[in-house]
Amino acid sequence: QTLYNPTVERETKERLLLIYDERYLQNGIAFVEDAKLGKAVVLSSDGWAVMHAKGEFPAKQFVRGADSSGGIHKAEKLVFDADAGLLYIKFDGTDFRVQSFVDWSQIVSGKNVFVANGLWQGSRMRVYQKPEDMIDIWKQVDRYSLEDEAIAAGSVVYDENGRFIGFVGKDGFVELASGVQRSFADVVEKEQIEPIVHSWIGEFIDGYIDPKSETLIGKIGFLISKLEAGEMSLKTGDIVLQINGRDIDAPAFARTLQNTTEPFRLTILRNKEMLEITITVAKKS
Repeated sequence: QTLYNPTVERETKERLLLIYDERYLQNGIAFVEDAKLGKAVVLSSDGWAVMHAKGEFPAKQFVRGADSSGGIHKAEKLVFDADAGLLYIKFDGTDFRVQSFVDWSQIVSGKNVFVANGLWQGSRMRVYQKPEDMIDIWKQVDRYSLEDEAIAAGSVVYDENGRFIGFVGKDGFVELASGVQRSFADVVEKEQIEPIVHSWIGEFIDGYIDPKSETLIGKIGFLISKLEAGEMSLKTGDIVLQINGRDIDAPAFARTLQNTTEPFRLTILRNKEMLEITITVAKKS
């Protein structure tokens, strides 16, 4: 049973902005339902926030954000991530309360969560493994949903401690905010999203033969079967065993990989030889 926590609710609301289109205010002052665009999560103290984008959105001169104390902020910049369906907005003002992110390794089935969608309600996460044997580990491998399937698209999802998990997408599945955490530096610095061009296609294995002892080691690995052109550090047939010295975990491997500070070290098994290589995430120019 998810427990209601008024302190978490209050602190989380302080890190949310209600986004609206000022053109739809009645008589220029009356706030009506048609004016609402959604809720944005505050990412920086100087006014950057992110929201789930439902499609078209107004020009920045019409976008406003209302904070929990009723203060109104004008949008200064808009950066749209079409692939992820996210809109980053830079508002005027300072000293915004910044939202923290969840520990991605803790996203498991049955996890208690809260959802902000006009109300503050509890639910539980459900995690579905995609059926394909071969996966691209740089993409979201699992699907995530909530037990309450009636929760509206664009709703913000948090863990019990008020840490940001993601948004409910149009299809009802939860889109994790791990991509937000990864892309935010590009948004601030370049005011655009530079997609990662890594593509490591492969499958998880249950063990491998240790090249020194010639014994079976029952540890999880990721066997790479296909690589993006231009990827020089890895080779087809490599087995990834560790990230920065820590054994990989199949359910959390994609999230851990995507959110590890770069450059990072991989321990791999290549042609019966243990190697350590350094990876720097490649992005489109």
